Amino acid sequence: MRDFSIGEAGLVGFRLTRERPRAIGVWCVLNLVFSFVTLLVLVGVGGEAMSALQASAESPGAAQDPAATMAAFNQLLPAYGLFLLLWLAFSAVMAAAASRAVLRPQEDGLGYVRFGAEEVRVILALAAIGLILFFAYLAAILVMGIVLGVLIGATGGGGAAAGAGLALALVPVVLLALLWLWTRFSLAVPLTLARGRVDVFGSWAMTKGRSGKVFLTYLLAFGLYLLVAVLGVAIFLGVGAAISGSAGPMEAVMKADMSSIGAYFNPLTITYTVVMSVIGALGSAIVLCPPAVIYRELAGEDVHEVF
Repeated sequence: MRDFSIGEAGLVGFRLTRERPRAIGVWCVLNLVFSFVTLLVLVGVGGEAMSALQASAESPGAAQDPAATMAAFNQLLPAYGLFLLLWLAFSAVMAAAASRAVLRPQEDGLGYVRFGAEEVRVILALAAIGLILFFAYLAAILVMGIVLGVLIGATGGGGAAAGAGLALALVPVVLLALLWLWTRFSLAVPLTLARGRVDVFGSWAMTKGRSGKVFLTYLLAFGLYLLVAVLGVAIFLGVGAAISGSAGPMEAVMKADMSSIGAYFNPLTITYTVVMSVIGALGSAIVLCPPAVIYRELAGEDVHEVF
């Protein structure tokens, strides 16, 4: 029976950052472009609404108009809708590039980044997984509601406290179930890339009996990503403090004026965007490459070694 190594798969992205610096450089640029484009969309389209909600949140003691709050949310919907589409396309491009780096390392032009039919198929695969997880979440909430309703009804309303406790206990169970479901479908991107067609349920078959090991692989990769992210944030805090002359550069970024594009962008927010783009590129390598290694080892296909 074919198998894979948790260490090899979980650390492959870290190895990629050392052995393919040019690809990581391209990914940094792509992350930076995506960050600026999405900021232009969010601030340019929904900046005024976001600024109004931010001001409302910072003044909890002030009287709030529910109608005004709802109107602000409605103004944000187009911006968030466009952001979601951009994020899905960007995620597909990065996921395809990471899988391509593992499965077809000889195609290293432009850092394995492409914009074509393969990316469209990956978008469809990711959208399908998102819908599966969304409907699974709705089903879990429905089941929880039925269970709590039966419990409260059986106790004549006196079990409200017990029902609240049960609901809190069930939340981590639901989250773990969704993580397990995501793990079972996590090989869909390399499958789709390797087979030239959208293949979501092939991942379900390949991860059968291995979901625990697959999850531990992703946990290892995510832990490594957290270390990189913490280091990146620490670097920004130091650089940001020097730029802004403030001891709290992160707080200053979070409270940046979002009323307009010109008001939002300044040396501090630009520095933050650049640092987060580098972290995002490194994170893409660390987190998105392991599924391709797992697929390669389980499929046993005649593919090239990663390095």
